[in-house]
Formats: sequence, structure tokens, C-alpha cells
Amino acid sequence: MTRRSALLPSSAALLALAIAAVPAFAAPTTRSGAPGSGSAPRATMADPVFADAFDRGGGSVTVYTDRAAFLAALAPGRVELAFDELIPGHSPPLHYTDQGFSLWVFTPPGTHHGLYNGPGFVSTDQVDEPLMVWTTLDDRPIGALGGNVWPSDFSLRPTDGTIGVDVILQDGTLGATAIVDAAVPDSFVGFISHGEPIAYLLIEAPDLVDPPAGTTPDRWPTLDNLVVGGVQ
Repeated sequence: MTRRSALLPSSAALLALAIAAVPAFAAPTTRSGAPGSGSAPRATMADPVFADAFDRGGGSVTVYTDRAAFLAALAPGRVELAFDELIPGHSPPLHYTDQGFSLWVFTPPGTHHGLYNGPGFVSTDQVDEPLMVWTTLDDRPIGALGGNVWPSDFSLRPTDGTIGVDVILQDGTLGATAIVDAAVPDSFVGFISHGEPIAYLLIEAPDLVDPPAGTTPDRWPTLDNLVVGGVQ
């Protein structure tokens, strides 16, 4: 899949929903050292905020935690993104096109600090800002998205914690939510929508409730080995 630099796609209705789904928090930490932005309490692992403003859609979305089973359910022509070209540090939104699919990986509209990637994987700069995997309306419909997700620490190292992923459909409804406990770099979560195509994924890493003494509760959402496809 090729990466292109271009302007972000616009869809007023879905952008408004995306902004509504993004929580705002106080005293956030950034990896770059830039001043953080936020105004409300930070979510914790016991109180994740996952697209509460959405209605659940009427279509069927299957959640997979086994990569092999997920791949077996896809139509021919899937695309896999290993993000091998990424290096540690800030980056602009990532845009990939292949097999008629087009998608973006970035932090949602209304957030402030963008991506801060590791060597070959995607993450965020500000601790409380989610990752978004956004599909476009005018390209081949995407019925399946999945990948490895885990929490990382300030130094981009894997750490203990939980990941929450929402899948939002093109009709603006919440298709499914997956919460991955004790997530590690091999933790996989995938979604297949059997009706309405997928609009985007929202990936969050809530704070730890009771971090070990002398450690921080901060967790950053992290993504690798993204699979994009259609449904059989």
C-alpha cells in the first residue's frame, strides 16, 4: 500500500461525530515536550470513554481477537500495513492507498498534538489523544479493519494496561466496542461489518487506576500491522 501526502478528506457529518467522541482531559503529558491541551478529567481504565454519544447500529459487526480467524473471513485482495517506514517522532497524518482502498491514520479532529510514532508502529504525542483509522467515502468500501494494539509508555515502550477500540459505521452508528485487557504488542483485535461499511476506528488507552508506586498512570494507544479488507 502506498503512502501519500495530501489534504485530509472532509465529511461534515462524520467529522462532527468524531469530534463529539473525543474526550478532553486536564494536565495531559506530551512526548514531544510541547504544552499539553485539555480541560476535563482524564479517563481511567475503570471508566473508559468510548464513543458514548453514538447509537448502536442495526447491522452485524463481528469482533475477532484471533488474527488467523479474522484473515480467513476476508475477501481476496486484502491489504496489510506494517508501518515499516515509520521512525520515532512526530509525523503528519498518514495516508495509504492500495487495492482501491484509501484510509488515513491520525489523531481525531479537535485534538492538538498529532502522531508521535515509534520505530515501525503508530502512536500519539499527547497521552489522552486517541488514534483514529479513517476510511474515505469515495473509494472501495472497507468492511474489515484489524491490527495489533497495545498501550505504550512515555518512551514508546510496551507497558501494562488496557486498550479500547470503537468501530463506527458509515451511517454514523457505533458498530461495536472491544476492550483488550493486558494488551501487549501481539494483542490483535479486528472488526468485520456484514452490512454498513466501516467509517473509522477510534483507539484509546485509558489510564491505570492504581499504578505501582513510583510510576505514572499515563498510557498511550499504539497500533501496528493494520489489515484492511472487504468481506466474503
